Amino acid sequence: MTRGTRLISGIVASVAAIATIAIVVANSPSRTAPAETPPIFSDLTLTEALEQNQSDGRILFVKGTAKWCPPCVQMDRTSLRDDSLAAWMKERGTAIALDVDRSPQDAQRLGITAMPTMIAFRDGVEVGRAVGFRSGADLLAWLEGLDRRSR
Repeated sequence: MTRGTRLISGIVASVAAIATIAIVVANSPSRTAPAETPPIFSDLTLTEALEQNQSDGRILFVKGTAKWCPPCVQMDRTSLRDDSLAAWMKERGTAIALDVDRSPQDAQRLGITAMPTMIAFRDGVEVGRAVGFRSGADLLAWLEGLDRRSR
């Protein structure tokens, strides 16, 4: 085998190895792969949830989200599965997830320009807004504070 042939064989082997790695990475679950929808979320549409919220006396929690948003996915996997938050939501709130790519008109209506955006409503009126990743404990504290102030 000549030096040139060995060089070409080495290049071909390197390209094959890189291609194999790329295929493995592309087909493996990533940290940003969509998580299963957390159980705290209702199947209500934004319009239905706001209509219900006008008379139910609860806090409506709307999470503006996108499948391609790493902090959104992380919250779905962690924060929004917090047992204390789930218990609070069951007793005092209603939660919906608003996918900004699937419902761009609703996202625009709510002024969502960054994800995740969490918006709280009482009696159909916005009472709070937060943008960016929040832990379950932080969300719970935020919602409890809004609940006290907006009664």
